[in-house]
Amino acid sequence: MDKKKTRSEIRAELMKDLEAFVEKGGKVQDIERGISGRIDPSKSLTANAPFAPKQERTAIDDVVKGLDQRKQDQKDKGRNSSKTRRRSGPRKKLLRDDFGEPIRWVWED
Repeated sequence: MDKKKTRSEIRAELMKDLEAFVEKGGKVQDIERGISGRIDPSKSLTANAPFAPKQERTAIDDVVKGLDQRKQDQKDKGRNSSKTRRRSGPRKKLLRDDFGEPIRWVWED
């Protein structure tokens, strides 16, 4: 299995290939940044922009405030309701010895 090449090894290999190309009489063109990625390099950068024009944003502060208010109302309603009563009937209780070690569970009324 071949070991993956590091970035420095790849860079050195590319420089070696470039030097060999230049020695054979090849020329390297200096291309302006961003030109090679354009569909039609003769047009300006904004002519090829695939993006839609910037749209106005809708403020949603009122919507968020309404949601927060409903959430707070639900919390307040839950605090005042009579649903939070203790259940009556037998309960399980853990008996412990003098050192706090659990002994057994018993049922209490």
